[in-house]
Amino acid sequence: MAPLKRKEGLIGLLLLALILSYYLFDYDRTVSQFIDRASERTLAAFALARGINAVISVIQEIEIGFTLGVSANISPGQILDPVNDLIERFSLVMLVAATVFWIMRLAGNLLYGPDTLWLMGLLFAAGLLLVRSRHAALGTLGELLQRLTSILMMLLVFVVTTPLLVEIVHESDLIRSQYDATSRELSEAKGKLEEMNLEIESSIGEKVNRYIEQAETIADDISRQVVIQIAVFVLETLLIPLACLWITASLISREYKAQLSPG
Repeated sequence: MAPLKRKEGLIGLLLLALILSYYLFDYDRTVSQFIDRASERTLAAFALARGINAVISVIQEIEIGFTLGVSANISPGQILDPVNDLIERFSLVMLVAATVFWIMRLAGNLLYGPDTLWLMGLLFAAGLLLVRSRHAALGTLGELLQRLTSILMMLLVFVVTTPLLVEIVHESDLIRSQYDATSRELSEAKGKLEEMNLEIESSIGEKVNRYIEQAETIADDISRQVVIQIAVFVLETLLIPLACLWITASLISREYKAQLSPG
């Protein structure tokens, strides 16, 4: 039998490593737990963002009347309009992030199990045998099976390595401390807004300036925490997954180019 080509050897080693990892380390359960934790973080952030948005919307609807030659009404909560727009965008980012993790969870449910591993093993073995046959049609079919094995391998490596890298990055001191601090401060800001809402409803006109200053301070704090949170989740749900996908796709495409090149 002809010796294994470099591409075939790489796929075979990866397949063997995944099978051993599945039965020795139960990686599917570990990775699923990482995805669950990441999903919970994004959903909690989304719920917090919607809660802040709801409180700001209530404050913006409050009007305080005063008389200074003529009667007029002012809405001190309108000072929060820019941060309200930012919170809307933040909640959208969290919704997209939660969707990304749910997609990885669904893909994992399809690919993590032993059935997928043994299916790839059968496709890989059948592809090897057919490629080495003397019939052109069988050889073409073998190449298709090898390519299908490579695609399944790329998807499996992607859905396994991405949650692992996300968890490693998130648990690093820098990212974890930033995430915990901003989550705590956003929750505190939501509580301050709720208190301010109650006070405004029972206040009189001369307190308006104080509430406007307080609203500006809270808006600045929320804006800073939201920007940090967006940075964390963009890193975990966009940059890391794209990097994993690009690396795995590049490795496989490089092997195909090497196979197709003359000599």
